[in-house]
Formats: sequence, C-alpha cells, structure tokens
Amino acid sequence: MTTAAQHTRSKVAAMSLVIGLIGCGRWGKRHLSTLKKFKTTEEVGRIVVCDVDTTRLMDIDVDAVFSSTETMLAEEELDAALIVTPPASHVELMRLVLNHQLPVLVEKPLGNSMNEVRSALASLPEGATVMVGFLLRHHEGVRRIHAMVKEGDLGDIHSFSYTRTTPRHRPEGAEPLTTLAVHGLDLMAWMLETPLMTMNVQQSEVETDKANLCFKTNQHQSGVVSVAWSSEKERRQIIVEGTLGRAELDFGTGGLNVRKGSTTHHLKVVSAPLEDEQRAFLEWVRNGEPRVYPSHEVLLDHETWLHGFAEANRSPSDGSLCEN
Repeated sequence: MTTAAQHTRSKVAAMSLVIGLIGCGRWGKRHLSTLKKFKTTEEVGRIVVCDVDTTRLMDIDVDAVFSSTETMLAEEELDAALIVTPPASHVELMRLVLNHQLPVLVEKPLGNSMNEVRSALASLPEGATVMVGFLLRHHEGVRRIHAMVKEGDLGDIHSFSYTRTTPRHRPEGAEPLTTLAVHGLDLMAWMLETPLMTMNVQQSEVETDKANLCFKTNQHQSGVVSVAWSSEKERRQIIVEGTLGRAELDFGTGGLNVRKGSTTHHLKVVSAPLEDEQRAFLEWVRNGEPRVYPSHEVLLDHETWLHGFAEANRSPSDGSLCEN
C-alpha cells in the first residue's frame, strides 16, 4: 500500500517544484536570482515571493507575490520554502513553515536568543527537513579540502585559517561575528573535527567592522578567523595545514593550491556555492529526505558559542564587544 508521504514524494519527484521565498532584501534577491536559474532548467516550476516591505516586490518578475507569509502558505501549494529575513524572525517563520509540513532552508543565524534557538531545535517535528545556510560547506573547493582532511591526505591537521575581508561597507544591522565570521567558525569546527565549545579562545578582537579570533583545541590544533568590512583588499582565503601537506583555497577565484612534500599542485575549482547549496536543498525536497543540516548538535554548538562569547565579552558600560 502506498502511504500519503510516499505519494507526496512521488508527486514532487515527477514535477518541477513550487518554491516560496520569504524575504527579498539584498541577500534574498541573490537567492531569487539563483532560483530563477533553476527555473530555466525546469527544476523549479514556480517561484512565489513574500516580503512585508511591498516596495521590494515591485518589478521582480516572479509567479506571485505576498506581503504575508501566512497568506502565501495558505494560498500556494508549495513544495518548500526559503527564509532569508533578519535573524530575529528566523525561528518564528521556520516554525510556521514546518507546521505546514514543508522542507525549509533558513539563513543563519537561527535566532537572536539562545533560549529561542535551543527551544526551536528541541521542538523540530519528526521527519522535518531543515537546512541552515552555511553555504561555504557547499563550495567545491571547501568540499575537496574537507575530503582531503577526512581521507588523511594532509596528515594530522594542526592548523586552520580563515580570512574574509572586503572594501564594502558594513550593511545595516550586520555584525562581524554573526555575518562574516560565522562561516569561518563553522568551517574551523568542521575541518578540525572539534566543537567550538571545547576550543579555547587565545586572543580576540571584535569591533564594529571587524573581528580577529585565535583558538587552540585540546589536541593543540590552532585556528584563526579574521574578517572585516571597509578593508583595503578583497580576500577570501582558507588554509588547512597538516603533518603531510597544506591546502590553500581562494574561495572567491576558485584557486586551490595543494602542497605535499616538495610538490605543489595548482588547481582551479569552478563553484557557485549559493547555487550548489540550493541544488542540494532541492534534491532533498525531490527525494522527500528528512534531514537537518548541519546536525542538531553542530547547530546548537555554534549558537551556544556565539551567544556565550558575545555575553562574556560585552562591556557593561556601552553594551559593545571588547577585546579579551
């Protein structure tokens, strides 16, 4: 006998998808542009967009627009939804989408409150499909380096470095830790196979437009995450070093240099991480695959560390983060 869930999975797999995009600000428009690419290949059949700011819905060339998420969910037969709104609304919107038994891709961070995030993760419905937007995990160059780490090609890993600087000015409401550094923190924990909460912060400097963090693990591995807006140069660099070799990636240009012994291989990786992230999510939707990625444990570790670090380094005089 075919169950209702199996019937739904078969229906989704046999047709192009109907996707709802919630939030059409600067990053939401990037998501929309990527979804339109999938529409040209008929992997997505219909795109509907919701934003409370109706001026953002003018002239965006989609199949339908809404100013209310509840209305969109009630009137459209969606196959999945993407949440690209300010972090304060992520948890509420994610719960709303999951209550309609829809897969959801939600941008990071999950929320502004540790209790809110902990409660949201603990109350995820059974069989939920949730992807949180750590898009650099989907970058082909990053995936290659991670494969080298897992297969032992670089030996025992002893250091990780992440640099992301840009001449662009800081967007309104953005913070260096939760907007820029969070990707480096995620990759550091992933590559070193060590939860953030078990690492020791050796040095930290966090200001309005930049953050520099140095870590040491209990296995004596070192990690550095350095990010900044209003910088002189655009830099997007990841370096992973081990006892047998070193991998260095420019995740902007795709240049990947892998050194083993006296030999260095210069490679060129073609990757569009946002497109790769959406492609992976759409594949989950088509397969009806219940999954949370990164895992509950990783998401909770990240959120606990971010909120704990912010609280521990908050100046009581002005509420800003200060150097350790």
